[in-house]
Amino acid sequence: MCSLERKLNTIKPLQKTLNIGGHVITVQFDENLLSDREHYGEWCYRDLSIIINGTSNQTVRQQTLLHEIVEAINELNELGLEHDKIQTLSTALFQVLKHNEDLFGKV
Repeated sequence: MCSLERKLNTIKPLQKTLNIGGHVITVQFDENLLSDREHYGEWCYRDLSIIINGTSNQTVRQQTLLHEIVEAINELNELGLEHDKIQTLSTALFQVLKHNEDLFGKV
């Protein structure tokens, strides 16, 4: 879910955009996401945005981004995956991509 109360001055660009299912998605850091919302990432269909906790280390940010991408795919395609399935799928995909750079490039 997205947060309307998010403080705009704490959000910084992570990557300009990402394309998912033909939609241009904005990806940003929020230095206070974990402390304010108690999670590492957030997908917002209304804003077509992904917010990542900016104080996490690089691999946590990467895995969180992949998790939120799977959340977006799930919602945009009405797959109906439960959160535990999304978590398992995104964690497994991250591990495969991270440990097979020779096939997928550096993640």
